[in-house]
Amino acid sequence: MITEFNNDKNVYILGAGFSKELGLPLQDDFLLVAKEVYFKDPSQYNHFKRVFDYQNSLSKMKNFLSYPYKLKN
Repeated sequence: MITEFNNDKNVYILGAGFSKELGLPLQDDFLLVAKEVYFKDPSQYNHFKRVFDYQNSLSKMKNFLSYPYKLKN
């Protein structure tokens, strides 16, 4: 079977708003949506736990590095 293509020479630019309208999470919403899904059924989405653990360790490191240390001379 030969498929014919319509070469209308139009360019379609799809951005984040396109996927949002389809109900897909944007990057800013991803962790929130992932946590909601994970806590509904942790056994099915146990692979998300690695992401949350990594995010937690990065948060602790950020807090540690932003602590206002006073160095003595």
